[in-house]
Order: sequence, then structure tokens, then C-alpha cells
Amino acid sequence: MSPTKEAVLTQNSPAPLPQFSQAIKYNGMVYCSGSIGINPATKELVKGGVQPETRAAIKNLSAVLEAAGSSLNNIVKVNVFLTTMDDFAPMNQVYDEFFGSINPKPRITSHITPVNQSINHSRFFLEFSYITALVGNSLMSLNTGARLMRVQPTLVHGIHHRSSSASAIALRLSPSLSQISTNSRVASLRFLYRNNASQTQFRPASTSSASRPKLTNTPNGNRTPDRSSEKPPSSPEPLSDPLNPPASTRPPPLDLPVRDPATNIFFHLIELGKAYTTFYKTGLKAVFINRRLLRDLRDTFPPNLPSPAALTRGSSLKTTLSPTLDKSANPTRASLLLRDRVRHDISRLPVFALIVLICGEFTPFVVLLFPQLTPYTCRIPAQVAVIRRSIESRRAASFRALSYVDNNSSSSESSALLKVADGHICRSLGLGSTLWDKMGFDVLFAKSRAEEVVSRIVQDDIMLRNGGGVSALIDDEVVLACEERGIDTLGKDIASLRDRLEAWVTKSKPSQPGDVEMVLKEAADRVRGLLLGLDGPI
Repeated sequence: MSPTKEAVLTQNSPAPLPQFSQAIKYNGMVYCSGSIGINPATKELVKGGVQPETRAAIKNLSAVLEAAGSSLNNIVKVNVFLTTMDDFAPMNQVYDEFFGSINPKPRITSHITPVNQSINHSRFFLEFSYITALVGNSLMSLNTGARLMRVQPTLVHGIHHRSSSASAIALRLSPSLSQISTNSRVASLRFLYRNNASQTQFRPASTSSASRPKLTNTPNGNRTPDRSSEKPPSSPEPLSDPLNPPASTRPPPLDLPVRDPATNIFFHLIELGKAYTTFYKTGLKAVFINRRLLRDLRDTFPPNLPSPAALTRGSSLKTTLSPTLDKSANPTRASLLLRDRVRHDISRLPVFALIVLICGEFTPFVVLLFPQLTPYTCRIPAQVAVIRRSIESRRAASFRALSYVDNNSSSSESSALLKVADGHICRSLGLGSTLWDKMGFDVLFAKSRAEEVVSRIVQDDIMLRNGGGVSALIDDEVVLACEERGIDTLGKDIASLRDRLEAWVTKSKPSQPGDVEMVLKEAADRVRGLLLGLDGPI
């Protein structure tokens, strides 16, 4: 009996184009079509960056494999293709969510160089191949060839770039692509990958950037990479998102096991310890990954320079403020936040390592007593809640004390407000020890600290306005941006936080353009007024 072809179709994965199918089962093999990060319900590309798109793409592929009688557990080899190695760390975190508990498998991470170097196709491409699966009672070889692609075309200018929306995937390579639908865009990406196949560069999995080989002509006229004179790149590619720093700068997800009443408490505690161990290992690994990203990043300050906030009082902030000035030396918001968080985490590594060494499995309890001694990437949710609750309580107490200072046109009372303003800004943002509050004094160097944080917020507001607004931020970064501005976040939904952050950015905008120094002074005064609550609650 001759083998027959059987199409695989499931509603749990995006519907294919009429001329395609999600998968074909033929002669003991299953061939999967491309799978991208589209929500099957809304038929829209998921938002939030590489991690949500990776997660959605793998879930779509999993649904197709289950419909074909297989699963992700049967994958034995994975090929990952990236157009920027900056996406490796966040992609790898999501990869571990699905494959962390599965037996290790060979994996190669490769870098794809676009044909048109003036356009940066910020996307990722994963290929799952050579999967052995049990379907019914027969052993079959599942060769998926599944493609998981992240698409976010960006135009590169110097070392900076502007992100285009995911809906505008015309890629400016062909005018005829401007009217195609979401599914037809997927088909066009397959064509783009085939065109780039001759320039694919293979390298071990790494967060460092890939080199670009020279192309030589072969006798048959085809151009092939010449690897005889490859050299390391002089500088890596920029971050794929100018506003949101890499996901590796934030704590990884902590999945704690739920105890079944029939499960022995001893075995449950073992599983609980494993979950925390995995969390801390991932967080510590992220610290060094971020350090490597910062070291290789070409649009950020060297690690030994002063903090970005100090530089905002000079030409850097002026450059950010004016879109007409040269931005070749001005870093993006993502790179500045990456640098700040790396400095924070590296400075806390020795103490945190000592805590882990001494306390061992009791570390999750100890960090609740000393929450500020932990790197950002190793903070458990309960610890984050303790820090936020403490800062918000301190902020409320500072505002109550500030309410006794009557702010009107009287020069003496205005002078009284100026005297307490710097201390209030430091207390409301959680700067300095709470011991100073109990003694009735401002924190040390309150004036310089307040000036520094105001300058940093002014620069961040400008970057948000110039980079696409609050809507371009992912949810986690919205929460962190609100915290940096003294906006309470505990118990607030993300929609209300976005509205409040949008209101802040709008109110802090200078009234009209003019002299740079005057505009910067007005922006700083507006930020100080918002921090003091002079413009009413946000």
C-alpha cells in the first residue's frame, strides 16, 4: 500500500495561507510549516519584544505537533538563527521555560546577515529539526523544519535606529509588499530567509556579536562566504529595542511547585529548593551575560565613566533634547538602563555570594531581611514587594510632613519649601537609609542626589518622548519607570500605571522649544514640581 499524505490542522495555531498547511504527515514523517509569534485568537503579532514572541511561537509549534501526535519533548536538535545576538539572552530564557526539564539536546546558534545592510531586520529565526516521536504504536522521525521568526524591521542611522511597528512589515524591499496581510507577510519572510541563506554565519551559542564574512565569487557565479580572513567585529550590533533594556536585566520567572496534599512535605521542600536554586542560578548567570552585553555594546558609555545622570548635565542631555543635533555619541535609553543595572548588580555580587555561601537554602528568607543587598536579577517576587512597600510607606510619610509646609507666593515660605525639597525627593524615591528619617535629618548629600535623580528623570522623559512614547514600553518597564518617578505601583493594574506615566511625561514636557539651557531648566523645574506634588497627584 502506497503511503498517503495527511494534512494537520488545529485552531490552536495561526491558520495558514490557502496554499499552505500547518503540517503534513507522510510516510512516517511530519513536516511542519512556519510558526511565528502570532496570537491564534486575535491573529495579531504579540507585543512586548522577543520574549513574548518566542513564547507564542513555541506554543504555536507545540499545538501543531500535538495535533500531529507528537510534542516538544521529542525534539532532539535545535538550530537557532538570530539577526542580532543581543536577542540571545532573552530568547534563551524563554527557551528554558519549555525545554529546561527536557534532556539536553545539541543546539547551534547562528547569525544571519541581511542582504541589504542599510536595513536591520531585527527578527529571530528558530528551526527545530530531526525529532523522533512516538505516534500511536509506531516510531516515526519527525523532521519539522519549523520556522519561528520575530519580525521588527528597523532603519539604522549611525549606531542608532528607529523601530518600525510590527504591522508595517513591508521591509521596504519591494513596493508590492505594502498591501499584504499578516499571513502573506509570513510567506514573504520565508523568501527573505532563502535569499539570505548564502550569507548565513554559523557560530556557537553566545551573546557576543557575529562577524560578517567577505563574499567571493565561485566559478559557477554564486557568491559564497570567504572565511579565510574573518576577523572579530570592531563593535557589536546595537540593542534591538532603543527603549526597553534586555529582559536579562530583570528577574527571571520564579515557578514554585504547588504542594499536593498527598505529597510528602519532605519531597515538596526538595522541589521547592530546586525551584529557588534554578532561579538564583539563572539570575546570577544573567548578571554576567549583561556585563558581556555592556562590554560589547558600542552605543553605551565605558564602565569606568561617571553615571549617566551626571553626564545629563552636560552635552549628552542637550543632544538628546534636540533631534537636530548629532546623536552619534548619545546612547539609547536601553543601553543607559543596561549600564545602570549592571553597575548595581556587580556591586552587590560579593555580599550576595557571601549570603548564599553562609545561608544556603535559607537564602530566600534572609534576603527578605536585607532586600537591598541582592542584584536585580536575583530578587524574588516577595523581596520586590517588601522593597516597594517600604519605599511607598516612606514616601507617604514624607508627603505628610511636606503638607505642613504651606507653598504660596510668600518668599519666606517658598524658601522653607526649597529647604525641605531635596530631602523629600530623596526620601520619596527611597534614596539613602531610613535611619536618617528616624533621626529627623535629610540623607547625606541630599542636594546632589536630588539634582542627579532629577537630571536622570528629565533625560528619561525626553528619550521616551523621542523614542515612541509610553506605549512602546513593555509592562515590566512601565512599572519600573513609575517607581523611578515616585509613582505608587503596589496594587495598581498596568493600564492605570501606563496612564499615570503618560500623564507624567506630558506634564514634564517643556512648554515650547527655545534656548537649550532654558528648556532644560524648565524641564528640571517641572520634574521637581511633580516630585513635590505641586501639580497635584499623577
